[in-house]
Amino acid sequence: MVIWAFRTKSVVRKKKLTLYAVLTLYFFSNSFIVDELFRLYEQRDDIESIEKEHFDIGIVLGGYMTYDPESTLEGFHESSDRFIHAYRLLKEGKVDKLLLSGGSGSILRDDREAELMRLFLLKIGEDRRHFIFETESKNTYENAVNSALALRKNKPNGKYLLITSGYHMPRSVKCFDKVGVSVTPYSVDHYVGETRWDPEYLLVPNPNALHRWNILIHEWLGVIVYKLAGYI
Repeated sequence: MVIWAFRTKSVVRKKKLTLYAVLTLYFFSNSFIVDELFRLYEQRDDIESIEKEHFDIGIVLGGYMTYDPESTLEGFHESSDRFIHAYRLLKEGKVDKLLLSGGSGSILRDDREAELMRLFLLKIGEDRRHFIFETESKNTYENAVNSALALRKNKPNGKYLLITSGYHMPRSVKCFDKVGVSVTPYSVDHYVGETRWDPEYLLVPNPNALHRWNILIHEWLGVIVYKLAGYI
């Protein structure tokens, strides 16, 4: 739209296209708009009630860490709440074991996330008997398929807790339902809290809103693609 406005020779069209471009940018950089849409999709669970129960295995979906071969350090990113809260539940005795599910999501590299976590836990002296590592899955559906195999091998008919980000939970639960595994959702890593009404939040553009749009659109498209593929 901006390129068209720059190239067109019509003054009227140039003004209209410029206005449309500005309005579009304002819409997608408005925190209130994207947060309210996020609120409609992002799942929240009754954490207080869930933590009164006991679970055999907590299933932690990957997407929260990478490895930097140059520094030889693990990088824990914005979705690392998935592991942090799962680890807390393990230490508090609310789950007996954690199943870490995640292979490599990269086409060019073979950084299997669950394997990286296995090495990291070994490095910090954690007891591996409390963990199950599923290293082959490359997407959410494969997380469910491969986790189902691991669960049936390690604790058939167990009580399972599914731990992932709130925005990722709706699609994840559907995948586990598809493969016949009943899970209790425990959503973490929430992007929106209570609705805010302060003028700066309502009116001032925020570049971080574009990032939240990226996540939300990715999930919307993921649901559509998974339905077409028969994954959910």
